Amino acid sequence: LEEVDCDGRTALHNAVLCGRIRMVKALVRSNPRLTQLRDKEGRAPFGISANEASMHKEIAWFLAKSTTDDEPSHPASDPFAIEDIIDLTYAGHHDIAYYLVGRYPHLLTMKSTTHSGRSILFVLATMESHFHSGSRLSVLEALIYKFPIIKRVHEVKLRNMAAVELAKQVCMAISDMHSTEITEFLRDGDSLFQATIKGISEILKLCIQFFPELIRFRPNGRSLPAHAVRHRQARTLGFFLQLSSTAELSLVPGPTDKDSEDIMIAAASYFPYSDSVTKVAGATFQMQRELQWYK
Repeated sequence: LEEVDCDGRTALHNAVLCGRIRMVKALVRSNPRLTQLRDKEGRAPFGISANEASMHKEIAWFLAKSTTDDEPSHPASDPFAIEDIIDLTYAGHHDIAYYLVGRYPHLLTMKSTTHSGRSILFVLATMESHFHSGSRLSVLEALIYKFPIIKRVHEVKLRNMAAVELAKQVCMAISDMHSTEITEFLRDGDSLFQATIKGISEILKLCIQFFPELIRFRPNGRSLPAHAVRHRQARTLGFFLQLSSTAELSLVPGPTDKDSEDIMIAAASYFPYSDSVTKVAGATFQMQRELQWYK
């Protein structure tokens, strides 16, 4: 079973690539050591399954539970272990990622070496469709979201909940760092900026809850509320304004004169290439919404 082909792949590697779940289970049960063997590209079977998780989630789940951090490859201790978590996060399989970071907490604050240094939190902050605030449900689906009886809505809700829990675990892990490391971690990845322009209020609430001083963060020289206006994220702007109007967080300042000026300019300006603008169907509706922002 450990014989390899010209690409260094065992039968398990090829079974994973072909999506043969029954064969994968049979091979692993016959020889658990197969989960530790890497091909010529350095990929263990679970790494392949994580990369293909969008098509074969069941295989990814099985290998996530079956693969241990043992010799000879030590897949969870490898510097490239975070790549598998990043792949799973991009695929929206936050339940698998959540399970793995529970087993290997050090992965929560690792950064990718092949995805431009991205962390789990950064990837989550770019995937608005994985959160309730960014889910594009029909009117009926939105109405029954609280009590999902339709399979698709139920799956969407589970994914939304898993994404929030995964983001929360990352924030908890980051909170154990020194204050300078926290700021550097979040600023380097632009997680707050991405969550702001994508309208992911869940991530913003978590980050500000754990690190209220980050409300002062000014990516690209603008305040976060100004970026929210620039990208037409009404819910995100409402969140920031609510923070500024309450006294619950003493570290949250009100907008300065410069911030207010930036917000007004952003409201009166039109950015046709903004994602939030292109999601509005039809020029008439776009114009109507732009007039609302201008007012």
